[in-house]
Amino acid sequence: MRGTLFIVAAPSGAGKSSIVNAVLASTPGIALSISYTSRAPRPGERVADFFCGLGNFTLAIARSGAEVIGVEGSAELARRAQENAAANGLERSARFRTMNLFELDEASVRDLGRLDRALIDPPREGAIALAKALAAPRPARIVYVSCSAATLARDAGALVHSLGYTLSATGVVNMFPHTSHVESIAVFDG
Repeated sequence: MRGTLFIVAAPSGAGKSSIVNAVLASTPGIALSISYTSRAPRPGERVADFFCGLGNFTLAIARSGAEVIGVEGSAELARRAQENAAANGLERSARFRTMNLFELDEASVRDLGRLDRALIDPPREGAIALAKALAAPRPARIVYVSCSAATLARDAGALVHSLGYTLSATGVVNMFPHTSHVESIAVFDG
């Protein structure tokens, strides 16, 4: 993501996670390799980036030519993500919406339209409502980036046992050396 401009001043309550996502997204090749281990998204594909924050992953995916909808619980972050897209000339391929991501149901996810892939990067609380709501539309691949192994395990259980996804890859990124905090990445295909 060299050459991508981010307006990253953290809003109230957005501490270190904004910095972690900025580092992950700006490390050459990591955003696309995390999100799409076997192949990058293609033009014409539609991708949702849930808990998108300032749009760090959204913009990396939009650069591939895919249409991306960033979904965020904070209206302020969604507005600033749209500004980041405009600052990078990606306003046509990256759009942003505000939704309560902790109270989603299938109907609210279906309102987003066709989703070929999804990226989920929730806070420590995880994304259990979203994991259960992804039955329709059913993305072919879900990449889940987590700062909590416990909630990742819980949400993975819903994706695998309730929706029939297969856990196809996992990984860990040590963003905070000398602490117990790591980012876990899981790829689900279905």
